[in-house]
Amino acid sequence: MNWTDNTLMFITVITGMPFIVIALLTMKFPPKKINHLYGYRTKSSMKSQERWDFAQRYSSKQLLLCGIFLVTTGLLSTFMTIEQSMGIYIAIPLIVSSVVLLFYNTESQLKKRYR
Repeated sequence: MNWTDNTLMFITVITGMPFIVIALLTMKFPPKKINHLYGYRTKSSMKSQERWDFAQRYSSKQLLLCGIFLVTTGLLSTFMTIEQSMGIYIAIPLIVSSVVLLFYNTESQLKKRYR
């Protein structure tokens, strides 16, 4: 069996790795000023420089956790027998829920911290 035959592993690892790389890059080189091109950009994160700085740090950590979760899930799936189509049906919701959770957690922390 070819490693690309395990769609769950393939999709989650291929998605998780860029999450990790981007998270590490934004941790090392966070956007200094509020901008519309680079960083965690939402209405609430762009209200002030203090919020912006916090959102960049927090969302980078959340993105790193999402990436690690996806890669780990993919690697663990190598120990399971999953049909290709089922792998897609599992991988896509995992990715979407990871991104939704990233935004939810970051926005919740912004609300909590800056009432």
